[in-house]
Amino acid sequence: MPQSLARVPVQLVFSTKNRVPVLDPSLDERLYSYMAGILKSEGHTPIAIGGDVDHVHALFALSRTQTISKAVEIVKVGSGRWLQSMGVDDFHWQVGYGIFGVSESDVANTAKYVLNQKAHHMNLSFKDEFRKMLEDHGIPYDERYLWD
Repeated sequence: MPQSLARVPVQLVFSTKNRVPVLDPSLDERLYSYMAGILKSEGHTPIAIGGDVDHVHALFALSRTQTISKAVEIVKVGSGRWLQSMGVDDFHWQVGYGIFGVSESDVANTAKYVLNQKAHHMNLSFKDEFRKMLEDHGIPYDERYLWD
């Protein structure tokens, strides 16, 4: 085959440092748009980005030429700098992240889930949500090292 083709949808999840609720809802639309722009500029295909006051979910199709860790680094660094420029003082994302493969047949449902984060978190904490995602994807974890 002379051509390399790929579509690998993933859901990236990460929180603010220590899950501090500093993401002002008035910035949501611009923040998510800025993150989508970062992803596009790196060759990824943004599908849906949403979150709550202490975390973000980004559903996107990975570029076939960039590693997961590089994509995450670029999104977190760029959006963190943007948040600081918008007056979110001493802003930091957590060091770690979760990234989960999404079946093409489940992309639409996952997009709805990502875009409905605020309502979702009226009944479930971010910690409980993240633990459930890890368990649903069969990812072992040690609670002592899960949070920062």
